[in-house]
Amino acid sequence: MEETNGELTVTVRAKNIPELRTKLLKILGEMEDSNHTSEDFPENIKKIYPEYESNPHSAAILTVLREKHVGKANAIFSWELSEEMIDQFPRLFKGKTQGQVSRGNILPANHLEKAGLLKIGHQKYQNTADEYRVYWVE
Repeated sequence: MEETNGELTVTVRAKNIPELRTKLLKILGEMEDSNHTSEDFPENIKKIYPEYESNPHSAAILTVLREKHVGKANAIFSWELSEEMIDQFPRLFKGKTQGQVSRGNILPANHLEKAGLLKIGHQKYQNTADEYRVYWVE
């Protein structure tokens, strides 16, 4: 890669189109990662949660909850919440499975609950004594 007169020139050698495509996607992915330092969270999240840059997972939780899950009647369990977070912030959760994001919700949500930014409730699974966590904002 070289840059001259404000233009970027990239030379990619490949034996066939699939190899070229793979190499180009890798280059673009690396450039996106280096140019992208944080997600673009809504202004209201930036105001109520100033730590959004250092805790983007928490900010993603808050964003989704404040947009779609206001009030206990609209509570969502972690598995569904993680799916919505992945859909809304694909770069943040790139390479993560829904299960990994869901498990990753536990500690950030506890922190956000202590700060009074979200609510956590528990609902019982059908046919077992186990409970699962549900999240919402007021």
